Amino acid sequence: MDTLTLVWIVTVVAALVTGACFVGVLVVRRSLEPIVALLGISAFGFSAYSVVVISTAYYRIDAGLYAFAFLVAGIVGGWAIAASLLERFIKLPSPLTLEQEMATTGDKGTAVVVVSCLEPAEYDPSITAGMLQSLADEELLDPSMTVLPFLFFAQKARYRAVGGTSPAEGELRQLAEAIELSLGSAVGRVDTATCSGEQRLATRVKDAIDAGFEKVVVAEIVIAESLHLSTAKRETDALRPDLVGRRVAYTSTLGGSERLVNMLVARVLASAETTDNSGVVLVGHGQPEARARRNQGFDEDETAFLSRIRMRLVDEGIPETHIRIAWAEWNSPDVTSSVRHLAALGCRRVVVLPAVFAFDTIGTRLDLELAVRQARVDDTVAVVTLSAWRDDPIVVSEIAQRVQAEIAG
Repeated sequence: MDTLTLVWIVTVVAALVTGACFVGVLVVRRSLEPIVALLGISAFGFSAYSVVVISTAYYRIDAGLYAFAFLVAGIVGGWAIAASLLERFIKLPSPLTLEQEMATTGDKGTAVVVVSCLEPAEYDPSITAGMLQSLADEELLDPSMTVLPFLFFAQKARYRAVGGTSPAEGELRQLAEAIELSLGSAVGRVDTATCSGEQRLATRVKDAIDAGFEKVVVAEIVIAESLHLSTAKRETDALRPDLVGRRVAYTSTLGGSERLVNMLVARVLASAETTDNSGVVLVGHGQPEARARRNQGFDEDETAFLSRIRMRLVDEGIPETHIRIAWAEWNSPDVTSSVRHLAALGCRRVVVLPAVFAFDTIGTRLDLELAVRQARVDDTVAVVTLSAWRDDPIVVSEIAQRVQAEIAG
């Protein structure tokens, strides 16, 4: 193999690496970005130098143009190859089975698993890949290889916008600790779980049963049961704890809690200056139409809960026309138009309440705040966005009561 042939090969290979590194910088965790970027810059330097060498060796302009064309084609090809491999980031959950010997020995009483469908604390390419694949499976997203890396980058940018970490998992742990303190010796331990990933519900329940707990109570921190939570519960039930003499019980959703309604009404009234010139936007999750057809109860339960808050606020003196139900995503009306509507009605203070959000997420910290800013209301209108429930004492007491009822049942 002569030297020029080797230079051509270096040009193409280095260009492929450059294109792949472009994708890598968009997709990988922030801590790996400098390494991938340095590799990409080095590869581009090699490929660019090879183009110069080829142009000089042949003493022909067209040779240099051909080499440059190979460079561009290699970068595009490297991007395409790397983008096509992104689905390999998806980590399929391994099947779970109970360890018969461990599960049938010992009786440590009752364990509690506090569950909520949350985003991970930090950006995770594998979870992002799974999320995008889920949207694609529901025909809500059809990303091409050109666009797909930018979708990963957009999710990573959302984390950066809130400081790199979502507070949701930490707030879930704080709530679990408060519940454990409230229950005292009635339970052996209290764990937290999400709907997917390494900390998913089935894994936490399995750990409790394998540790010898006779009963596991799953406390659902939701107003309405989403499809993701339903899937997590089905995987848990598939463990068949009854076959080893163990029992898993689920608390009901919180949509029917009168105490929770009272707590949220009190929060709104504390933030409203007066009842006659204040407006309220009650924010629900919302879900896409395809998902709504499969899980109609989710929207119905959230709407019923929001309507109860609305009627209580009317009873407290806020005009019914000054209270709007809006949706964080997918459904209409959205938060932006609702805030504008209330400002146009003459409300001097608008309270935005994420009524169905148990924890602060990127959605509440970033998307909701952005939706409020996009309303661009007059400076004389004050818009106040309240926090999620977090570990409010009312929430802790409500969950503790439901857990105690399941223990006694």
